[in-house]
Amino acid sequence: MARVAVVGVGAIGAAVAAAVQGAGGHELLLCARRRLEPVVVELPDGSAIELDAPLLTDPGSVDSPADWVLLAETPERLDRLNRYRTARRRPPRDDPGLPLWTDEYASLLRVLRRD
Repeated sequence: MARVAVVGVGAIGAAVAAAVQGAGGHELLLCARRRLEPVVVELPDGSAIELDAPLLTDPGSVDSPADWVLLAETPERLDRLNRYRTARRRPPRDDPGLPLWTDEYASLLRVLRRD
């Protein structure tokens, strides 16, 4: 099980978080500037998904590192994200079973989906 943090829970971040939640088997964390409860994603068919994950608004409340951090923020706000970095950060793992991520290949769902 991977710990996945989604930083920026707007339209794009919430949609990505819903996909991670739907893939199952991951611990999901939502990181936002302010409380947004409940976080609900409306789907094109009219149904909705309520995200079942803790919403963190204080970088100091992050208790351990995430395996994946998905950034869904505007460029103007990315410089503020340094406050989420902690001394407990560890180097990324090299997994030969995962494809190399390039501009031509960026399918997060394949990486996060448990098959």
